[in-house]
Amino acid sequence: MPAHSNDRENLGLGLKPGDPHYRAYVGPPEDYDLIAAMTFNLLTTLGLRQHHSLLDIGCGSLRIGRLLIPYLNRGKYFGIEPAEWLLAEGIKQELGETVVETKRPTFFFTDSPEAVGRAKVSFDFTLAQSIFSHCGLDLIKGWLSAVSRSLDKMELWLPRFCPATRTRSAKAGSIPNV
Repeated sequence: MPAHSNDRENLGLGLKPGDPHYRAYVGPPEDYDLIAAMTFNLLTTLGLRQHHSLLDIGCGSLRIGRLLIPYLNRGKYFGIEPAEWLLAEGIKQELGETVVETKRPTFFFTDSPEAVGRAKVSFDFTLAQSIFSHCGLDLIKGWLSAVSRSLDKMELWLPRFCPATRTRSAKAGSIPNV
């Protein structure tokens, strides 16, 4: 069934990944819902339950956060995102202020791995959906080090990246578009 023209505009359908729309900026808008559902299903299949704490590195427009925040107990979702406008749009368009007030997720607006330590939490799960694909080894090593110090005994971390055919060096704040 074709999407209504209003849905196409509001959901960013037809836009290219990286376009300045909260869904397009994080990847193909046509796959926004599917990627969220698959990630949520993977996490729960691997043992995520509502009482666990989860760190979402590069939480963006809350593609997966919109499912995780209502599911997890109050204060158990932590997101790191350098683009404050992107997260604000995700809250406005996908989640709503009422859920944020009720569930009290914690957000850090930075691209620095040091935010992991500032959370002062041992995480049961850490997720980095398509973040390291756009990073050089210098950034990846920083995130690996920070996350390894913050994982709880469960120690489940789900980074996703595609190995580059050439060596890249992207410093913080210079991650190219998806």
